[in-house]
Amino acid sequence: MKFQNTAVLSIALVLSACGGGSGGSANSGGATGGANSGIVSGQGCTNKFGRNWTAVDGVKQKLEYFNNVVYGNGVFLGIGYGKAVISRDGENWVNVASSGVHGGYALTYALGKIYMVGQTGGLTDNRMMASSTIDGTSWDNVIIGDSANPSLQALPNFDPKSMSYGNGRFVLVGGDGKIIWSADARSWHAAANAADLKVYVFGWSTFANGKFYTGAGLNVYVSSDGNTWQQQKIVGDGAFPASYISGMRYFNGMYVATDGLGNIANSSDSINWKTVAKGRTFLQINGNALVAGGGQLMAVDSASNFTRDGDDIFYSCDGIQWEKTKVPNGNYSYSIAIGDSIAAGVGNTPIFSKY
Repeated sequence: MKFQNTAVLSIALVLSACGGGSGGSANSGGATGGANSGIVSGQGCTNKFGRNWTAVDGVKQKLEYFNNVVYGNGVFLGIGYGKAVISRDGENWVNVASSGVHGGYALTYALGKIYMVGQTGGLTDNRMMASSTIDGTSWDNVIIGDSANPSLQALPNFDPKSMSYGNGRFVLVGGDGKIIWSADARSWHAAANAADLKVYVFGWSTFANGKFYTGAGLNVYVSSDGNTWQQQKIVGDGAFPASYISGMRYFNGMYVATDGLGNIANSSDSINWKTVAKGRTFLQINGNALVAGGGQLMAVDSASNFTRDGDDIFYSCDGIQWEKTKVPNGNYSYSIAIGDSIAAGVGNTPIFSKY
């Protein structure tokens, strides 16, 4: 089934990298378009990868619920509440020790490592922890704002929603209207004018075409360094944006964005937008409703909690024409990542698709 300027229903649009073994995917800044450029090429997508998906037997593999996944260094890393699993083929998963981050976390792949920032958890310990790993089996952790790292002692409570990397910096946006940045993912600094934006919740972020973008409601904010931000003018076409903007990426020479009422739109300048497809809804789950990479886009179209008619996965080679396929067994997949000839999604049980 193809969609062009027609209806395309979705909840969490995820476009991920399907590059080489050392490459990254979900939420990685410059996957295939040059070092940290935030540019991803859509050329050469001929195999219609993502059409057929298979559900993993999560009970047999003793897997719990996971709602975020990232790919890097040949490994899929799935993260849940204080839990972690890894897989090299998307089909066989192994439980591994987590970093110690329990809630409110954000993931990205950059500089040859997988990075995660979140809350340490517990009734008496709600500090922020930044963690990094090469393959998910061991972690390097640092507490943000402790005596050895006092850069954010004035910002002890932070609800991380999305992390992106570009221009030599990590940028983390929070559900409490805060933005922090770091050059090494260890020492973090509050953005200079985030408070002036008067935002209550930042829902997503991305590094696209040389700049950082984040959103709150129908508003988009842009920064070249993650420290100083300004509001980005958005000119819609009457359909997009609606409800709220839930994600944005730069793909094949254009910006692609989604909103909360299921619209997919394109823009050449990130200002003027034209709707190209429509779905049910796109939620800003796990930091961005959109992820791009490997010359292809993928979208998780989550079913309504009322109809429970199953999720769909949409995929596109150009961001304009979309095809869809059914998620097996009505599985609810929150996040997708793409690796070497394999894509993997996590939700109530993992799913995978192979070339």
